[in-house]
Amino acid sequence: MNSQFQTYFDQLEKNKALTWQMLGNVDEAMFHWKKDEHTWSLAQILDHVIFSEASALAYCQKKMLAGDDMPNATLFNTLKIRLYFWALQTKLKFKAPKPISNPNNDKSLDEMRQYWNQTREAYVSFLDSYPDKYLNKAVFRHPLAGRIMLSEMLRFLNTHIIHHQFQVTRTIDSFDKAS
Repeated sequence: MNSQFQTYFDQLEKNKALTWQMLGNVDEAMFHWKKDEHTWSLAQILDHVIFSEASALAYCQKKMLAGDDMPNATLFNTLKIRLYFWALQTKLKFKAPKPISNPNNDKSLDEMRQYWNQTREAYVSFLDSYPDKYLNKAVFRHPLAGRIMLSEMLRFLNTHIIHHQFQVTRTIDSFDKAS
């Protein structure tokens, strides 16, 4: 695996472990509890994060079929994604893109753990086989930033998890206050 990918992937794994640690005392009832109809449950937050990762990987795998015809990354899109990284590090709320805006609330904690582990195993396989000649190719299309490199996508996924860890904390706090 490319050393930059390895660094970002290791961070993804640490953030996944931290997320599971945050959910360590959560039972199934709390996992599916929603403060109101406009907020997500812990299950929905996790489903959104994992589905985002899985969808991003599937998109990249499809784009790899274009091979050398993939467009090169642009400085403009790199600047846009870096601005988005900054915005995600705040506690501001953002509306999820339509395809991933209605996460599932039916999966159990164990099903989510298995889903996330399978997704990460697929990432390892993909990253291990990613050709160096495509490092500057815009293999992923972010809904706001446009086409970005794989390294930027991995960094986005890390920032995305951290952003939703704030949401996990808020949801757990809301549950504790409501009980």
